[in-house]
Amino acid sequence: MVRVRLYYRRGRLRGLVVEGHAGSGVYGRDIVCAAVSALAQTAVLALERLAGVKPRGRVQAGRLQCFLPGGLARESEEKAALILETAAVGLAAIARTHPRHVILVRRGLGSAEGGGPAPPGLPQEEVD
Repeated sequence: MVRVRLYYRRGRLRGLVVEGHAGSGVYGRDIVCAAVSALAQTAVLALERLAGVKPRGRVQAGRLQCFLPGGLARESEEKAALILETAAVGLAAIARTHPRHVILVRRGLGSAEGGGPAPPGLPQEEVD
């Protein structure tokens, strides 16, 4: 199963972690896994190329971490937020249509990071 965690701080999406394999098809030909991977990796590339933001995190086999750095200029922050939210819309849609293969978790970043719960009005597929 693929587990997608979306991390919010002060009501804004600040990062995501995608890990695991969907197991909905043969390894290397799993379209659910490919769809999730394509969205997550596109978000990272778009942050760098379109928003000019170098996200913190890493990409490795079966795991992608992507977090926005602190201290972004307002324009970069707004572009980055739009990119991450766009990816989140797609990831949530995949989780809804393939619930046996993808789980989506929305979390607030800890209070040490100035966090809090995910914004109100967002469905909570899983409380973590």
